Amino acid sequence: MPHGTLEALTGVKERRLWPVHLMPSYFASKVGAKLLKQAGRNAEDIDLLIYAGVCRDFIEPATAHVIHHTLKLSPNCMAFDLSNACVGFFNAMVLSAQMIEAKEELLDRIVVVAV
Repeated sequence: MPHGTLEALTGVKERRLWPVHLMPSYFASKVGAKLLKQAGRNAEDIDLLIYAGVCRDFIEPATAHVIHHTLKLSPNCMAFDLSNACVGFFNAMVLSAQMIEAKEELLDRIVVVAV
């Protein structure tokens, strides 16, 4: 394959690797904390956390539970993983929008993270 083909097809310019001892939840938690700060929200404000990444810390428990704990979200905040290969994040965003529109169990503040 000629040099530059993958970049031309995908837009990906570089690949980065993180140290082996750091898990996906570490990076997703960093992103989640930054998101909360930028949105001016407290951890207690969040109703649902969805982790939509392909890479997970373990098979069980869900990586979302590790992130939930790290971000110190409310015990009333639901959390789950939604995995569907490369469209998992898109699926999580659509599900979130549908839940908000339907006022599903009064879920208004949903965080979706993936790495």
